[in-house]
Amino acid sequence: MRVLQRKLVRDLLGSKGTLLTVVAIIAVGTGLFMGIGSAQRILEASQDAYYRQYQFADFWVSVKKAPLTAVDRVARLPGVAAIQARVVFDVIVDLPDEPRPIMGRLISTPARNFDQAINGICLIRGSGFSDERNEEVILSEPFAQAHSLEIGDRIHLILNRKRESFVIVGTAISPEYVYMVRGQGDIIPDPQHFGILYVKDDYARQVLDFKDACNQISGHLSPGGEHDVDLLLERIDRLLDPYGVLATTPRRLQASHYFLSSEIRGLAVSAIVSPSIFLVVAALVLNIQMTRFAERQRTIIGTLKALGYSDHRLLLHFLAFGIVVGLIGGLVGDLLGVGLAIGMVHMYKGFFQFPTFVYRIYPDLLLTGLGISVFFAVAGSARGAWAVLKLQPAEAMRQKPPQSGRAIFLERFAWLWRKLSFRTQMTLRGMARHRTRTLTGVLASALGMAIIFTSLVLYDSTFFLVDFQFEQVAHSDVDIGMRDEKSVAALFEGRALPAVYYAEPLLGLTCDLRNGRHSRRVAISGLSAGHRLTTPVQSDFSPIQLPPDGLVLSKKLAEILHVGAGDQLELTPVRGNRQTRRVRVASIAQTFLGLECYADLRYLSRIVGEGVAVNAVQLAVNEADKEELYRAIKRLPNAQSLAVRADSKANIEATLVESMVFSLGLLIVFAGIIALGTMLNISLVEIADRLRDISTFRVLGYQPAEVAGIFLRQNLVIFMLGMLLAIPIGYGMVVGTAIAYDTELFRMPILIRPVIVLLTVLTAFVFVLLAQWFAYRQIRKLDWLEGVKVKE
Repeated sequence: MRVLQRKLVRDLLGSKGTLLTVVAIIAVGTGLFMGIGSAQRILEASQDAYYRQYQFADFWVSVKKAPLTAVDRVARLPGVAAIQARVVFDVIVDLPDEPRPIMGRLISTPARNFDQAINGICLIRGSGFSDERNEEVILSEPFAQAHSLEIGDRIHLILNRKRESFVIVGTAISPEYVYMVRGQGDIIPDPQHFGILYVKDDYARQVLDFKDACNQISGHLSPGGEHDVDLLLERIDRLLDPYGVLATTPRRLQASHYFLSSEIRGLAVSAIVSPSIFLVVAALVLNIQMTRFAERQRTIIGTLKALGYSDHRLLLHFLAFGIVVGLIGGLVGDLLGVGLAIGMVHMYKGFFQFPTFVYRIYPDLLLTGLGISVFFAVAGSARGAWAVLKLQPAEAMRQKPPQSGRAIFLERFAWLWRKLSFRTQMTLRGMARHRTRTLTGVLASALGMAIIFTSLVLYDSTFFLVDFQFEQVAHSDVDIGMRDEKSVAALFEGRALPAVYYAEPLLGLTCDLRNGRHSRRVAISGLSAGHRLTTPVQSDFSPIQLPPDGLVLSKKLAEILHVGAGDQLELTPVRGNRQTRRVRVASIAQTFLGLECYADLRYLSRIVGEGVAVNAVQLAVNEADKEELYRAIKRLPNAQSLAVRADSKANIEATLVESMVFSLGLLIVFAGIIALGTMLNISLVEIADRLRDISTFRVLGYQPAEVAGIFLRQNLVIFMLGMLLAIPIGYGMVVGTAIAYDTELFRMPILIRPVIVLLTVLTAFVFVLLAQWFAYRQIRKLDWLEGVKVKE
């Protein structure tokens, strides 16, 4: 082994304590890059394979009722490659051992080759439909698992005002419901209370009175037609206009696809941003280490130069130091990343339903992660290597002159300086005279605390969103949706149900809103005068009283339409009296889910040319008698949907706790590694530099804890300075996340409470104390008698 190689090995082993902290930070950064990047690719590959095999649609068109002859005309439009007409209805599911009526979505599908249809279904259990009977159903697999339903069991559905019995012949999943939510407004799958039910196409048309008709069309675009999908949907909308087009949905806005694709896009960004923070910190910390290393070995370097070693060879020697550190950190990070990817995909199994996840180790990610870790490690070594090049042999072979002992800035304030203890003065002088080291510690501490702060704010804001939606806006205990509009008599029927002590009517009306070239098709919620069970609120969360005329738009919808309070809009109902009229925007409401729009019930009924119309009833009920209410709802012939506020809220909270504890817990631990690694590295470097000072204190009778107090003071100053930077940096991260999630389906509120700042400081302080404990152990192990010996 050559001389410089032996020296490199000795130097690495001699600095293993300080280098271990750098390796840990590099490993976390590389692990995040590898883990998040792998999880993103696994999801993307699973999505592509699933969509391709089961022919996921490019667009959907929902209508009130359209004849199949009209569907044929749609199929002949330029840009349409293939279409499929089907019947889709939300229904009430009556399970034998379940007192509560369950929400289901019935979808007609071909009796044969249903896996080859558009939005084909992938059979998980069972053999599919038989020729023996029509009353057969294939259930979504998560729904069947949630209710322990087996092949051959019977369930009952309320179809066309009749209670029909079905035999379960299989369970399946579909690319249309990879993320199984009902649609706009739902953010978390709830297989306990919502399931997909596939029945034979001919039987569905017969029992639902849709012979030679459909209420939904899904289709594929011609190659290259994805760029013109909005124009095509406008043409389809005009073509099917006489049949009441309720919604036109391109693939990008389909709820399941939107949530899955948003997660994939978010992972792609996180795979770059998160690792960069750790690797930059690692480079800064290694820069401190290598600069000090070069200064301590200046005599050795000078001797080597005098013996004929070229600058080039010595430069490579010092860069090799960083290369080895980067390689070790990169290799450990790659292993960590593989485990992280497996953990993340395991978590995703609870949200996304695939036939199989395309697990794969990506060699290019492994090599890229290794290359990035080496790059940042070498970058961190560059300053020390540059110091080697500048040294001349004659100069380097002499000991480095002492640092300037001039007064630091704080010493100009004599009255303040005299009040500080000797050890505090010593700490502040040392920090001021090693500015790069101090600034690195402050920046790393700030970034670590900013990550912790961001994680806690996002956690708190998410639960605020849930509380806002289910406590401040929605107050009803149970909402019953009806298949057809009814008169106000439906309200009295709702009040007559068992356990109900208060009821309000609701009218949901799909309309086109337009302001010049800006338009959206939305469902307007018509609320009764004096409404109490749904409360739109303003940006300051104060309640909004609906005006007798005009609309209340959600803030996001107002932004899309480019209107404000007092502006005028064009409103066109998609059914009933379809006359376009000018309406006033009365107020802007604060919402975080979907594109909400509210109006007075009587005003909305007049728009469609009807008397007071109702298609849903909101109920406030006595909890003790709720099971009796559920039994009564199962007997309602016109009931089509059911929503129970407490169950929905509990499902979201339970699911969010499980997923967010995993992801945010990892982030906090990783952020702690930044704080712990940086503080510990700086402390170990200071201990090595001040060995003689520490030994002198020990000779004078100072105990290890008292000596360690010097370094605790230093870490506390760095911690407090970092804290001042952490909050604005963290706030910027939170705002960036909120902007990224500012979409039509979901918005992230920004909620920063003092308790979150306090928790951030306390969590980060734990890591500071842990670093101090390691430093204390190092001080106890020092040979202080050796330290006071005079070096010749």
